[in-house]
Amino acid sequence: MPQNLVETSLCVAILSVCICLGVTVLHAQQPAAPSRTIFRNNEELKRMPDAYQAGLNPPTDWEEAQARAQNQSEGDDKLSYLSQRRAEEHKMSLEELERRVRALEDLEEIRKLHQRYIDLMDNLRYQEVLDLFTDDATVEVRNSGVKKGRKELAEVYLGLAKTRGAERFDGHMAVEPAIVVEGNSAKGTWLIYMLFSKPSIQWVQGKNECEYRKKDGRWKIAKLKFTRTLASDPSMYP
Repeated sequence: MPQNLVETSLCVAILSVCICLGVTVLHAQQPAAPSRTIFRNNEELKRMPDAYQAGLNPPTDWEEAQARAQNQSEGDDKLSYLSQRRAEEHKMSLEELERRVRALEDLEEIRKLHQRYIDLMDNLRYQEVLDLFTDDATVEVRNSGVKKGRKELAEVYLGLAKTRGAERFDGHMAVEPAIVVEGNSAKGTWLIYMLFSKPSIQWVQGKNECEYRKKDGRWKIAKLKFTRTLASDPSMYP
């Protein structure tokens, strides 16, 4: 083999070795791409310093993990607040519903109470009428003056039994109630019509102004005032 060819081959081999060594050195000096571990909860964050000291995570990952944990914590707080608020709103709505149902039930019981008063009056059952009043109730019927207490109320209603007898010749209607309930007390007004068949057909219009009181779960009349407002013959029914 010619001497020049041998020398050329040797130079090429040496040059190839040098190039390989240079690439290896450059590759060794280039920093490795950081591994990125995502920490998703506080327990993982507690272990973050040890991982960083071991060279597993650069400072940027630590800051990112802190930000993620902060966002998650704030999100958990918001969810907890919203859940608590919904629970309070649900509780308030139930309490409000119970209050409204109770008010409706009270209104219905008061209407039934006053209608029973009218019914007993029409059927001349005056002794039972007295049981619809409280012990300290007051009653004022037109020009009779104010009567108070069970004894004086008995004089009014049992006195009607004597004057009217057992024959029924009139009837009552109580309409257009306006009742306001406040706890265990209430106020109401009724439009009253009385119809008479003897000695002639006549009618009287008036109003009941009432107060009611609830005791031991039962509504009773605490005050009743009847005022005449109109009549077919005012001279007969002053």
